[in-house]
Amino acid sequence: DEVKTNATAASAAPAPTAASAASAVSSDDSNNAELEAELKTLKDTNKGLESEKKTLEDKVKILEESVESLKNSSGEGAAKMQSQIVELKQQSAQLKQQLEEGEKDAAEKEKKAEEKEEAAKQAISTLEGKLKEANEAFEAATKDSKSMFEGKMKQLSEEHAVAVKNAEDKHAADIQTKEEAMQKLREEMKAAEEAAQKAQGSLGEEKKALEAKLNETTQTLQTTESEKKGVEAALAKLKKESKETFERCDQLIAEGKKLEGEIETHKATIEEWKTTSKKWEDLANHNARAVLEEAQMRKKLQIELMNYKGNIRVFCRVRPFSRKEKEMNAIGCIRTGINDWTLQLNDPKKDLSGAISDDWKDYSFDHVFPNFPAEKGNQSAVFDETKLYAEVAMSGQNTCIFAYGQSGTGKTWTMSGIKGDPVNEGIKPRMFRELFKVKEDQKAVYDYEFRVQMIEIYGQKKKQQLRDLWYLSEENAKSKKKVSSKAPTKFPEYKGAELKVITTGKKKKKTFIKAAKERRFTTYEDMYEECTSAEQCRFTRATGLNDESSRSHLITIVHIRTVNKKN
Repeated sequence: DEVKTNATAASAAPAPTAASAASAVSSDDSNNAELEAELKTLKDTNKGLESEKKTLEDKVKILEESVESLKNSSGEGAAKMQSQIVELKQQSAQLKQQLEEGEKDAAEKEKKAEEKEEAAKQAISTLEGKLKEANEAFEAATKDSKSMFEGKMKQLSEEHAVAVKNAEDKHAADIQTKEEAMQKLREEMKAAEEAAQKAQGSLGEEKKALEAKLNETTQTLQTTESEKKGVEAALAKLKKESKETFERCDQLIAEGKKLEGEIETHKATIEEWKTTSKKWEDLANHNARAVLEEAQMRKKLQIELMNYKGNIRVFCRVRPFSRKEKEMNAIGCIRTGINDWTLQLNDPKKDLSGAISDDWKDYSFDHVFPNFPAEKGNQSAVFDETKLYAEVAMSGQNTCIFAYGQSGTGKTWTMSGIKGDPVNEGIKPRMFRELFKVKEDQKAVYDYEFRVQMIEIYGQKKKQQLRDLWYLSEENAKSKKKVSSKAPTKFPEYKGAELKVITTGKKKKKTFIKAAKERRFTTYEDMYEECTSAEQCRFTRATGLNDESSRSHLITIVHIRTVNKKN
């Protein structure tokens, strides 16, 4: 009975467990094959990446050689190319670092994948061993149990048959005993079946544990596959960046070749410019010599012209009637002569009968400026005859323009004119402008410096006074007194330094005013503005012809210092 019970338990449902184990082993083999294929693909990709890296390093090396060859060139293009190459080197270094990190990351992931693969293989191998042992034990137990069960069943059937036969032969009581034994055997068989079901449950738990390990292995493979995809994406990005870098390298190389051509062109242009510059320099030197010679000749001719016209030239200017003269219906007593240097003055005479007759007398001058027609006697015509003295003064000769006449005859008008009126400005502002014009024309040969003194002479005979208008102008500026457009009519007290006229030398005399202030000017505008402002400090008084007639003499002295640049 004991043997029969064990056989029943061992023979319970072996087929499902063996089938499940075989299925798990088959699934593991398939996953391992896929993992090996993916690892192989990853290794091939890494090899391709290493090949691309080597190609990039070769191109960078070629580019560095190109840079070394371009270093010998000059120009802005080479500097720009050098800057771009440095930037490319930095990009290449960054790319190289990214490649190394990618390779390192890929190697680590490949190592982890190999470790996981080895662990999976070991787990699968262990699982296969356990399944194999379980199947062998199950098959052996099933075979032995079946044989023993069949033997025992056969033996039991024979014994049962003998027992029945004996029971029939002997007595019916034995049948009851045997039936009880059969009932007991059924109970044992039921217990054996429950034990077999329990054993089957234990095998199911082992199957679930194996399936859990299989699922874990599958997840590991999936994780490895995901990491592989990440590596492939990184490799694709690196490939794209490498391609862009290579294209940029090719573009820079092309630009470098273009710059080399431009540098050669610039070199040729520079050489041409050097040749042209040498020609211009020779021409400039020639022109400077010519200007110097022309200036010397001009000076000589000016002296000859002055000697021809006379060192002292006397002009006569006829003014028009004033407003008061027109109101008086005055009659003119001057008329132009037969040429530009004569005029006639009427000096009426009475005869014996008392009749008055005109008596026109002729007077000659170096030039006469009539009041009609206007173009022959206006401010511009007067300056045209006097501007020669500006060039004479610039050549080193002492010159003087002196306006004289009665009060109200137009001396100040002729010398100063109206400020800011280009038509009616006088000789002095025009002469200032001419001095700076000559300075500009001769700047290649001469340096000029202009210093100005402004002196007023007031009084007559014994009571005369020299007044420095620069001093008076400075005093007005210190006291912040607003300069009037009208000169003062009340003679002010003069507190400046005492001015004295000094004459030195015997053969070549030189006259100067001691203690007089000087002002240096570098532009026409400054000279004109300050001199005009200083003139407002002159003393004036109304006369019968002029409400603001100058009651003093004004001397404007321009000292000219000349330096020859070539000597």
